[in-house]
Amino acid sequence: MSIPEGLCQCGCGKPTRLSPYSDATRGYVKGKPYRFLPGHHRKLQLGQEWYEAPGPLPTPCHIWKGKPEGQGYGVITRGGVTHKAHRWRYLREVGPIPDGYTLDHLCRVKLCTNPEHMEPVSHRTNVLRGVGPTAANAAKTHCKHGHPLSGENLRINAKGQRICRECERRAAREKMRRKYADPQQRAAFNAYRQAWRDEQRRKGYEPT
Repeated sequence: MSIPEGLCQCGCGKPTRLSPYSDATRGYVKGKPYRFLPGHHRKLQLGQEWYEAPGPLPTPCHIWKGKPEGQGYGVITRGGVTHKAHRWRYLREVGPIPDGYTLDHLCRVKLCTNPEHMEPVSHRTNVLRGVGPTAANAAKTHCKHGHPLSGENLRINAKGQRICRECERRAAREKMRRKYADPQQRAAFNAYRQAWRDEQRRKGYEPT
């Protein structure tokens, strides 16, 4: 059962004060009531740490009552060790998570701890399923100038990033244009290029 906003989420029924400031790491929003009275988040007992709420999946989300950590996930402390709430509950009710895998929220609700909404996946899969910059870039089929990121126009650099060859060529031409925009610099460059071509011809090569 959901406890109304403005009352301590531990279930004691006491009202909480309004937060005078916002703090994302503690889940505070300026002008909104605190979720708990001081120290009351430790009163949550097994089975009382979450409440059901409708979500995007057929089964309801189990929203964590405790305060979230910096990334927006619920946390719980047991035996002096702090765990992310959705991982702690999954390990307790489903079983171990395979090595190298992480839990993906299929409902995209960070405070949800319903084990049915969790799927063990690789870190890469978890990132690409999200809505962050990495996932957004991975979903792109064209660069920002409309060139296709595929076939001969695609280059993968040493960091694994996709590079548009046409944009690279345009950037190189623009750099040269700016570098030799001054007539004296352009004349010096042309003289150097001609001298290099003459030297190549003397060696028996046909310069391109």
